[in-house]
Amino acid sequence: MKKIELKFGNVTRKKIATPNDFVSHMIEHIAWRMGTEIKLELDDESWLELGRALGESIMGISKAGINSPKQKVFVALGAIDDGTAKVKIDFNRKAGFEISGAGNVDINAFLKMRCEQIKDGRPLIEILKGLANKLNAKIEVVALNLKDPHHTWEGIFRTIGICMQKAFLPVSKKIDL
Repeated sequence: MKKIELKFGNVTRKKIATPNDFVSHMIEHIAWRMGTEIKLELDDESWLELGRALGESIMGISKAGINSPKQKVFVALGAIDDGTAKVKIDFNRKAGFEISGAGNVDINAFLKMRCEQIKDGRPLIEILKGLANKLNAKIEVVALNLKDPHHTWEGIFRTIGICMQKAFLPVSKKIDL
């Protein structure tokens, strides 16, 4: 069963329950950076479907859709401790997801690494593919360092949330931190 509700408001109002605590934590980063309250219940590991449901919820919280009729490309840099990422979300391009590494970051090794409760990056990649699909956007991620896989993933998901905030947070809304 998959149930997800987002609404702009107090980001500390959250209930996120998935079969994987690390996945829940990554979803929390998107919601927090978007400035949304979140209620999420997922009782299976259908990560692609979770990404799609998240994308559908994001599209649904703003009746007007993207908050700028002219701007359709959003870029952000996000960092937490030893994790840094750059994200570009382009609503002008065909839906899809790409991840790469900058400089000496071996992205294939990164995606195979165990991190907290996930044995490799596949669940997180599936979520991001589903998200891109429902947003009907191209999401491009560049991992800028790999000192700590946990914080690199956090950098990625935070940065996606920052781009979503730029794209969907109505100008008149105040984020209650």
